[in-house]
Amino acid sequence: MKSNKIVLLLYITISIIFVGYIIGYKNLIPSETDWIFTSNDLISYYLPLFFYNSDSWSFDLFKNFNYGLEISENMFFYDTVQILNPLIKLLSKTFETPIQYVSLWKILNVTLQGLFAFKIIYFKTKNISYSFLVGLFFILIPFFLDRLFIHTFVGSHWLILWSIYLIVKYDLNIPLKKWSLLLFISVFINIYLTIMILLFLYLFLAYLYLFKEKNFHQTIKLFFYFTTIFLIFLFLAGFFSINVSNYPEYGFGHFKSNSLTFLDFKGGILNLDWSILLGDINTLKGEEEGFAFLGISFFVIFLLLVFNFNFKDYLSKKNLFYLSSFVVFFLLAITNKVSFATYQIIDLPLNKYIFGVLSFVRASGRFIWLPAYLIAILLFIKLYHIKISKRYIVFALSILLLAQTFDQKNALLELKKDFQFNNISDEDDEYFWKKLSQNYPYFKTSLILADPRGVKINGKIIAKNGFKGTNIVYFARSDRRKLANARYATFIDIYKKKIKEDTIYWIHPTHLNHILYIYGSDNKYSIFEFKNQHYLVKNKSGTNILKRKKLSIENINLPEIEINSNLNPHNVKHLFGMGWFTIGSFWSDGPISSMLFKNYPNMKKIVFETEIFNYNLQTIKNFEFFINNQKIKKFEITRKEDILIEIPIENIFLKDINEMIFKNKNNITRADISIYPDPRLLGFRIKNLYFSD
Repeated sequence: MKSNKIVLLLYITISIIFVGYIIGYKNLIPSETDWIFTSNDLISYYLPLFFYNSDSWSFDLFKNFNYGLEISENMFFYDTVQILNPLIKLLSKTFETPIQYVSLWKILNVTLQGLFAFKIIYFKTKNISYSFLVGLFFILIPFFLDRLFIHTFVGSHWLILWSIYLIVKYDLNIPLKKWSLLLFISVFINIYLTIMILLFLYLFLAYLYLFKEKNFHQTIKLFFYFTTIFLIFLFLAGFFSINVSNYPEYGFGHFKSNSLTFLDFKGGILNLDWSILLGDINTLKGEEEGFAFLGISFFVIFLLLVFNFNFKDYLSKKNLFYLSSFVVFFLLAITNKVSFATYQIIDLPLNKYIFGVLSFVRASGRFIWLPAYLIAILLFIKLYHIKISKRYIVFALSILLLAQTFDQKNALLELKKDFQFNNISDEDDEYFWKKLSQNYPYFKTSLILADPRGVKINGKIIAKNGFKGTNIVYFARSDRRKLANARYATFIDIYKKKIKEDTIYWIHPTHLNHILYIYGSDNKYSIFEFKNQHYLVKNKSGTNILKRKKLSIENINLPEIEINSNLNPHNVKHLFGMGWFTIGSFWSDGPISSMLFKNYPNMKKIVFETEIFNYNLQTIKNFEFFINNQKIKKFEITRKEDILIEIPIENIFLKDINEMIFKNKNNITRADISIYPDPRLLGFRIKNLYFSD
């Protein structure tokens, strides 16, 4: 017992030294927040906590009203440790200072990563020195460090190790309280890790039944018990605060593992070189999610064990369970689109319902972590039992630990560099934003999306200057219908000049030209630039805070085009204003979409090559087109290889810069016709367009 406490104390000490070295020792203090703004993901963790802490208490304990405002969600969807949030809020209000627990959570993750690895190996070897060194290897595992310093809470891999420990230690007995506690804690930390743990537990229950360790009745009771408490914990955490149909997301088959992931030293979310000795294996885009390089030492151990291999040692029933678990998780990680380096060697079509279920875990590449840990544990257990003096093994392991640390030094130095920042601030900028937040306490965007771009650009401004609320957010899942409706309402408010008087609007870059067109000549409003970003406010009498260059309609910058030249909309996207979804495609999105164009000589019509959503004779009657507020009565829609929409303009009075408005009166979405749970009001997708003489 005393030795266990010493081991724990050593891991805590090593964790503090290690995490402090990477992020800076000053930043271990919870009140230090400047370092958070070095990373987009860390900003996305901190902002929801900042607004949650600054808000008043509510009966809806986990609701974050001011982060998101009209699209706000439960804290469950903001990648925070849900169970800690009320406590941190209490501390923040008590000490009247912003508090972050990201740095302390990193220390906790490193400590428990080492400790649970120690407990597993010690249970199998009863050698404290050997087990302690193995724990240090687990702390240095590249795919763990890759997550730890960027996706801090997804980096709580000790939860996976805890589940392995429970099966290793208790074998055929299922300690209900311990498994229940593990599921409870994991649900409130990260749902991906929870799903892995639950699947691993289900596979173990299946193993117990198949090998007649438990009868059918006992097995069903355990399945029912763990499923029930899992659903209860999800309810308590806030999982069901949005409709379950909002959970499937694009990504299964893309955010996956490569079949060579265990051999690929370079990769992960941070794309670092985790070995100075091995060569890189190129992989496909999206496979950084399934990065699972263990470190060069594991290759050495594997080669050593090859010469001490005894096939009979691996034929036990328990090892068959571990092997089957490895196979199931590995197949989920590589998905139906199996790749070998940069070559896709298998692409199995999936039934749409199966694909829909699997889309709940779109980043399925993460499932590779459990097989990777099983390999690591097996190697260290087998290494200990080879016929060599245990002192020599411990000594050799110490040398290997130093070698792995040296081999990973470049990656560790790059990690450290990522957290270095210049703390020099511009006093004029600080004063400007402080005054602005006093007059405009809410910070919004012209394009409401659950997207990291706006958070990256504006996160520090929002948090450091005391804004009361924002809808510039990034969260894991959201109520898609609420999100779409809020986006459309904002478009209409901007079109009709009904923006809020207490709000500053960050102008999404794709909207700048059109907002300049609407507001650029109106003295009631100001558009200004700050560090290459643009913002819109409604002027207030008696305030003189915008002592910056204001933009006007003269600042509109439209791309030059050639008459009769076929144009890809992505290449001329600054012609288009609000009401377009341009990620991957180019759909009109919502009841109103806009476009600006110059007056070119002899121009007679604009032709769009399109795909019309839910095309039929009724849907095309719901389109209306306006140029400079004049309705186009005789536009043509013809169906050929693509659907052509021809807008005549020869009889329209044109200005130097002209505004075209598309109105979509359809109210049917993909969610309504059960193609996909997508509530956007799609109109038509532009494939190409041209201005014709």
